[in-house]
Amino acid sequence: LNFHKSIFGLKPAGVWSPEMAVSNESLKILAESGIFWTIADQNILSKSINIDFSLQNDRLIKNPHLLYKPYTFFNGNNSINIIFRDQILSDLIGFAYNNMSWEDAVDDFMDRLERIYFSVSQDFKPYLVTIALDGENCWEYYEKDGVEFLFNLYKKLNESNQFKLVSVTDYLSKYPPIDRLYNIKPGSWVRGDFSNWIGGEGQNQAWDHLYQTRVDVEKYINSGIDGEKREKILREIYIAEGSDWFWWLGDNEKSGMDELWEQEFKEHLFKIYEILEISLPENLKSPIKIV
Repeated sequence: LNFHKSIFGLKPAGVWSPEMAVSNESLKILAESGIFWTIADQNILSKSINIDFSLQNDRLIKNPHLLYKPYTFFNGNNSINIIFRDQILSDLIGFAYNNMSWEDAVDDFMDRLERIYFSVSQDFKPYLVTIALDGENCWEYYEKDGVEFLFNLYKKLNESNQFKLVSVTDYLSKYPPIDRLYNIKPGSWVRGDFSNWIGGEGQNQAWDHLYQTRVDVEKYINSGIDGEKREKILREIYIAEGSDWFWWLGDNEKSGMDELWEQEFKEHLFKIYEILEISLPENLKSPIKIV
């Protein structure tokens, strides 16, 4: 947040966590940091309020009026606004429309959006359909890097009388949430859980390695280690805490480079012990088992 402020002159109004992961504890941290809004997946809302948002035969989800609106999450004296993405529309952009012509992709998106509009328009309320996905991953798989798709999609949306493109901050400032949430089921953008990052034998080993190293790091930092060493150690542990290591070290995803991922991950942990000038823990020397 401070880095953002140093570049742009102000803190960001909204943040979503890595892998769109949320929990009561993480939302409390964001709220205490003064963040105005965050985004989570529709599966999180479904689990949190026990409402079915599954797709029906007419390409519409059940209970659309509960998904396409903002909520305020309260934890003690702190609160943060939270909106939930349309998983289907977001994932179509992320994983499917690259296999279609831009014309067909734009038409399909607009058809789905119009169905949403007609399913809730009788309420005469300003519903918000949220599209949220990794901004850097999908475009290399699109023809011309998705330029034609995006240009024509925005053109269609801009020309529409039914839809208005808005920033989250502008929308929330004009239409503050009415509904409140006091408990959020923890999860991520993938199925609303964390199974892509934990649970596999190799992943669990990697988490054990990271946990042990983190405990050692905290012990030495609290002992009054000098500033330069401290910064070097924290840099390495922050890199090792990145979610991508655990994604690719699991059973669900195959990169074809398991040994390289393990080597790169462990090198950051090894570097920490090198900086601390202490011996590596024995279990850190054993290979990670990846099925």
